[in-house]
Amino acid sequence: MSDINAQLVREFLEFNRFYVLPHWHRVEMESYAEGGMLLFAERAEGTASMPVSDFILRPDDFRALERIVVDVRAWHGERFYPSLIEKTPVLGRLGEAWVREDIDRVFNGKPWKSVLVVSEFSSNPELRRRASELLRSMGLDHAVEFSALLAGLAEYVDMWGNYGPSHTLQTIRLLKRYGMLRGQQQEFFFPHMRPGERGGE
Repeated sequence: MSDINAQLVREFLEFNRFYVLPHWHRVEMESYAEGGMLLFAERAEGTASMPVSDFILRPDDFRALERIVVDVRAWHGERFYPSLIEKTPVLGRLGEAWVREDIDRVFNGKPWKSVLVVSEFSSNPELRRRASELLRSMGLDHAVEFSALLAGLAEYVDMWGNYGPSHTLQTIRLLKRYGMLRGQQQEFFFPHMRPGERGGE
């Protein structure tokens, strides 16, 4: 998997005891994505007893999900305002009946939920609510902000652990080890330089 966004989402799901199924690379599924990346995941153990009620997920909410199809559309240069959603119908692709029928076949008719990964929503509560309503109306079950998944993944990584097979997890571990990623807000710390300054001068 070459897409770093999808790779980080996959690592997050695996930390949360999901098997990520090998259907993400199927040619016909790629045609549904149109620039996104689909991940099919099923939990390796039982789900939490409480169902998820919120549309916008937090990292811990994934414990209550059993089977999911994740559409990764981080688009880091964009905030997902209602206006962007209204003019981008591909965001609701997982809500279309013909796509859902094919996903039902992947999961052998077992129930599943759709999750859209976005860069971030507006911090304005009314705009977040409106964005959620628009995505729900497209047939999506949930959305999650990429920053929330990154924070969740960083929390799972132990600075003294060994994540050799994963370059992404090793990078997060090293950032934590050398104090550049720390605290509940996962703040990055780098020395500030005034304009025109260069290191070593």
